[in-house]
Amino acid sequence: MSETHTESSDSVSLVKDPLVSVVMITYDHEPYITQAIQGVVSQETDFPFELIIGEDCSTDRTREIVLEYQRRHPEIIRVLSSGKNVGAYENARRTILAARGKYIAFCEGDDWWHRRDKLQIQIRALEADRSLVLVSAGVQGLSAEGRVLEPKEPGPGRQQTIRVAYEDLIFHTVFHPTCTVVARTAAVRQALVGDTLCSDHTQLMGDVPLWLELCQMGSMVRLGEKLASYRLSPNSSMRQGDPLHCWRFEISHLDVRYQALERYPLPGDPKRTWETKANFVWQMTLRSAWVGDAGAVRKQFRRLRALGGRVGWKQAACLVLALTPLPRRPLMVLARRITGRLQSLGLDPRKHFLSEVLRSPHQ
Repeated sequence: MSETHTESSDSVSLVKDPLVSVVMITYDHEPYITQAIQGVVSQETDFPFELIIGEDCSTDRTREIVLEYQRRHPEIIRVLSSGKNVGAYENARRTILAARGKYIAFCEGDDWWHRRDKLQIQIRALEADRSLVLVSAGVQGLSAEGRVLEPKEPGPGRQQTIRVAYEDLIFHTVFHPTCTVVARTAAVRQALVGDTLCSDHTQLMGDVPLWLELCQMGSMVRLGEKLASYRLSPNSSMRQGDPLHCWRFEISHLDVRYQALERYPLPGDPKRTWETKANFVWQMTLRSAWVGDAGAVRKQFRRLRALGGRVGWKQAACLVLALTPLPRRPLMVLARRITGRLQSLGLDPRKHFLSEVLRSPHQ
């Protein structure tokens, strides 16, 4: 049951027919929310747009700040809020459903659009090609203090506009930074309704299931220009302070892609889909063992059997590891430091014989 929410907006001043609805979910973003809002309201466009802020009952001054900005920009800003915290999924859902524009753009409350022509560039691309369902762009990283970081992105094409295929999302060779995405509203809503990948609310990310579903509805491109900034804030879902959380996030990311392959096999030889699913199962088994989740390890055993495989000594060893009481966080921090030190010396521990054996899903 969804929590009833209220909207703070000025129906008289508010733009009547926005082409774009910018959705911004926020919770405890007091140090960053001003910059996030400024990046949106400063956009220079030849079309009308609105900014819908989903404020999820923050414990700091975030709500006070967003309401003040709504009073300053009544022609653009709408604020959705409720009496209690509803969580990231429901906050995003209600904000998306409130969108009136033909297109939806995403910018969370700790991110920033540093380019004033961001929306203009992406909407031009979408309007020119009706087959496109989503346009993303390059991103620059920001530290919690606002320092620009060198992005660590997988895959080629950072400086070029590239078509993003389903395989790119499955193999994570290219990804869509959420704060850069603009998509067709009708497609986004379709992906959120019914039995889709987005209906699994246990996942630790909401964007990857959405991209995977949208990929089935049309084409996607990623522009090479860096049009937005992603902040690595302490409360980010991919924060680096807790290694156990990071591994659980990786497990969830693998699980979403496994479920996608169950629904939407890779094109071509069916063996590719089977091999990819088997590899994902092994990766999830290994990570689940290290975080101490025996239930998740057993879940992967069931998947392995469904794929026609068998539970061997390596899988059994993973279950034992999951059940063994260990100081897991200190061990992971130590392992990360050792790995980083070896890599700084030009050594890659991933090439070690034992590591290769452990990573193989077929032995």
